[in-house]
Amino acid sequence: MERKTCSGPQKDEARAGAPKGYTVSKAGGKGLGAFALQPFRRGELILVETPPVKISASSNIDDLTLLRTAFQKLSPDKQQQLLSLHNAHVGVGTGFPSDPWLGIFATNSAWLGEYIVTCIHASRFNHSCSPNTKWTWDNATETVRIFALRDIAPAEEIFVSYLGNIREFRSTRETRRETLQTRFRFNCNCEVCSLPGPKAIRSDQRRTEIARLHNSLISAPLPTRDRLIIAKRMISLFREEGYAGEAADCATVAAKMCLHHSDWASAIYWARKAFKIAVDENGVDSELAAETLALWKNPKLHPEAGQGRRQMFTDVRLDGGEAR
Repeated sequence: MERKTCSGPQKDEARAGAPKGYTVSKAGGKGLGAFALQPFRRGELILVETPPVKISASSNIDDLTLLRTAFQKLSPDKQQQLLSLHNAHVGVGTGFPSDPWLGIFATNSAWLGEYIVTCIHASRFNHSCSPNTKWTWDNATETVRIFALRDIAPAEEIFVSYLGNIREFRSTRETRRETLQTRFRFNCNCEVCSLPGPKAIRSDQRRTEIARLHNSLISAPLPTRDRLIIAKRMISLFREEGYAGEAADCATVAAKMCLHHSDWASAIYWARKAFKIAVDENGVDSELAAETLALWKNPKLHPEAGQGRRQMFTDVRLDGGEAR
């Protein structure tokens, strides 16, 4: 696939072809992995792929006939490429029949948007609990897109996260390892899971606090100022943890809280932050980028604008500038 050589990829740049900018080679005890052939900057588009297998997330994926049919519809070449992928469910007691495709589907499928997809190229990326890239799903082109979350140096391995549920990201090392061992049958030794004692404890504390704050943000009947401070704190914790994958959502929530109370300056401040992150992590043509751009440019047009008692929150800003 063609890759974007600067921030802000457009849909017409997602052309068919072989992946460029990285190579697939041996990755030690992890089997194969993807390694950068050149530097990638944060926000750069690394891969665009049309998944050969795409199943509605509302389907019953326990229906083995459905999964077999999806595979049988593919060309022999696509079938062979999929069968070359890793199968973590080989052997007795894995819960899968002897059909290798079913094990490969369970190992390599990802829930993105409204679909469960299996990719050929994206499946070569190994897991990290602090990935340097992010999977996204583009509804308009029905493609998987992978963006750099931070700068990646030549020869550096490119990682995604296999923790499909964001709640799993917010869990402790022990819980994440149990999840990955159950689903993919490997013991995670990524840079986060390999941290020494005190640093590992601090990482677990940050992720646990993020989970607690998120629950308060979405469900607790708190004053708006308190919720805004929670959103700010979550973004700071993501920054400390070296992961920016939810910062855009937090900044978007903050912008909507501010416009609800007619604090237009604060709404614009937070929406601008959210837009910049959304462009870097989802693409300038993504739905999230469009939503946050509208909040930034026209906060008074949002349906919730001015619906609450007028309040000012100009004292609640991120420490150190950028959200990422």
